[in-house]
Amino acid sequence: MTVLGREFLLPASLIARPPVEPVNTTVPFVNDLRDIMRDAHKRICQATKKEARTQRKYYDDRSRMTRFHEGQKV
Repeated sequence: MTVLGREFLLPASLIARPPVEPVNTTVPFVNDLRDIMRDAHKRICQATKKEARTQRKYYDDRSRMTRFHEGQKV
């Protein structure tokens, strides 16, 4: 599951490994749909990571360190 651009494990997946999917499905539509969904998930993860890097660079380029001097009111 992805939230705020970060991938994390759900508690259930920490306790037990997810079940292995059966490989022998007889309906071609099911295989095609599963492949399309996996490909879409992979592409979304890649796009999210790329966007996170872009946003981080954008933020880092524009953030400035505040410098305080001795005796300065803060």
